[in-house]
Amino acid sequence: MKLKLFFGMLLVVFFSMAFSCEGDTDDVADKRDNIIGKWHATLDDGQVPEDYEVEITKDDVDNVKIHLANIVNNDGSAYATLTGFNLTIPEQQVGNATVSGDGTISDTYAEITWTLTIDGDSYTSSFVPGGITKDLEL
Repeated sequence: MKLKLFFGMLLVVFFSMAFSCEGDTDDVADKRDNIIGKWHATLDDGQVPEDYEVEITKDDVDNVKIHLANIVNNDGSAYATLTGFNLTIPEQQVGNATVSGDGTISDTYAEITWTLTIDGDSYTSSFVPGGITKDLEL
């Protein structure tokens, strides 16, 4: 009886461990791999939100640095550093704007929320995975 109970508990532990790691994005060696690609961005100035597309790429040299193409919808590119789930954009010139900010990545990598300063004014922005599809006009 004790032997059956022992093996039963052993099976429960085994299956719990086997399925708990399935699809865990936290196991990626380079955490930046979880956020590279196209994102649908919404920049909110408190009046009219603006939707556009941002592309995130990894820096080839610095293993905590990413590049954000079109970060403030002006075709300029900024860089940020990644620490855990936090992103930091140091003050830099992006196109014709001065930009800085802080971002937080959700634990599922399904959203990035930003607090940005653009030319001295504060904005909030959110990114969700996937680009913007444009409707074709016929």
